[in-house]
Amino acid sequence: MLNCPADQFRIAEYAVEATLSRANECGEWRLPAETIVDFEALLVLYDSQLARAPLHEVLAAEQKIRTLLAGTTSSQFL
Repeated sequence: MLNCPADQFRIAEYAVEATLSRANECGEWRLPAETIVDFEALLVLYDSQLARAPLHEVLAAEQKIRTLLAGTTSSQFL
């Protein structure tokens, strides 16, 4: 497992992209086994951050994500 969250995010992103490509080609939806540990580490990181974050900050971040996903603003302004 890597210690740098940025590296883990990159690995996870590439794994998801590869999985989507493979799914489009042959219909198989399976993450590469060697990347599972990186997804697990990111989940542990998120859990520890959420455990320490005040609820109002979590709710504000959630609203920013909803706004971004709705396409009403650019991520550079969040």
